[in-house]
Amino acid sequence: MGNEFPTIKAQRLRAILVRLCGEAIHVEGSHHTFVSRDGKTRFTFSKHDGVEVTGGTFRRILVDDVGLTLDQARHVARKGKLP
Repeated sequence: MGNEFPTIKAQRLRAILVRLCGEAIHVEGSHHTFVSRDGKTRFTFSKHDGVEVTGGTFRRILVDDVGLTLDQARHVARKGKLP
C-alpha cells in the first residue's frame, strides 16, 4: 500500500482537497475546514505548505475525511483528481 499512497507536500494535498470538496468553508492560519463530498461531515486540514504528509495520512484523509472509496483514493493518489 505504501506505493499507492506516496508522501505528498501539504500544499499539493490542499489543492487536491479543493478540487474534490470545493474551497474551504473556513480558514484560520494553516487550518482549512472543508466539507466532505457527501456534505455531511466537516473536517479540518491543518498542515503548513512545506510539510510532508505521509502516505498513510494521505489515504486516511481521502477515505475517512473526504469520503472516497479506496479505489477512488488510489486513483487520486496516482492522478491528483477523480476520473
